[in-house]
Amino acid sequence: MGVPDVIWTVTDPQGRPVTLLDSTWRDHIATGHPEIRDHESLSRAVTDPDAIREEVLDTTVSRKYVRKATVPEFSSTHLVVAATFERVGPGSVATAYLMRRQPNQGIEIWKRPAPK
Repeated sequence: MGVPDVIWTVTDPQGRPVTLLDSTWRDHIATGHPEIRDHESLSRAVTDPDAIREEVLDTTVSRKYVRKATVPEFSSTHLVVAATFERVGPGSVATAYLMRRQPNQGIEIWKRPAPK
């Protein structure tokens, strides 16, 4: 079994690395969510989100990176990038999708500071 192809690895505002694999982009996000047209928007959502929400599961942590998005077909939209983290180590993007409202699952652990 070969090493998975990495499209990008970026760091979130709290210093946690997050990776997007080619297989996740190609086989799940690009085909299942065609309204998300490029993986660079996912990278921006992770590195410069409006908010980060977190849920602790059995042995993993799920983080949702939320960023306001402009999509012509939708009037008010948030891009949500869901990444899974083991207890230690980098996270891996599991999916990404658009929502009309900010998600409310989990606990908000980070929020973009208000402009001064």
